[in-house]
Amino acid sequence: MSKVKAAVFASGTGSNFQALLETDNLQCEIALLVCDNPHAAVIDKASAYKIPVCSLLTRKAFPPKQLLKKG
Repeated sequence: MSKVKAAVFASGTGSNFQALLETDNLQCEIALLVCDNPHAAVIDKASAYKIPVCSLLTRKAFPPKQLLKKG
């Protein structure tokens, strides 16, 4: 029987992500890392295990609402 595929959400160093990857009896396959911090160390850990990464844009990536309003 194949394992269920799961995504992990992380935005920091990835210590919990690393622990999941090193778990011997994990009942799922970690198939994706979702991260909202393009500089997070967890991205390198995912890459080392050849796990795809999905980077999310946050509100901080856009100008303030005041700049977007038309005069």
